[in-house]
Amino acid sequence: MPNNRRAKIRYPKNGEPFLEAKIQDLFTFSETPSVAAGRVRLVVHILAPSMRPVQVTKDLKSFWRESYPKLKPQLARRYPKHKWL
Repeated sequence: MPNNRRAKIRYPKNGEPFLEAKIQDLFTFSETPSVAAGRVRLVVHILAPSMRPVQVTKDLKSFWRESYPKLKPQLARRYPKHKWL
C-alpha cells in the first residue's frame, strides 16, 4: 500500500479472501490485487475516509472506469478535505 501502509488480508472460513482499504490508498491500483501467485483475485472492500464501505468489488479496473466517476462527486462533497483524483 502507499506510504508503507499494510493491508491485512482476511481469509474467512466460508468465503473468498478479502482486504479492506481506504479509497485513497487504492488510487495507485489499476488492477485487483491477488494472492497465490496471481491465481486468486481478492475481494476489495473500498472504504470512504470514514472507514465505511462504499463498494465491494473483485474488478478494480471496472470500478475506476464505471463506478468511481459516479461516486466521486458524492464523496468529494461529503469529505472535502480529502484528495480526489
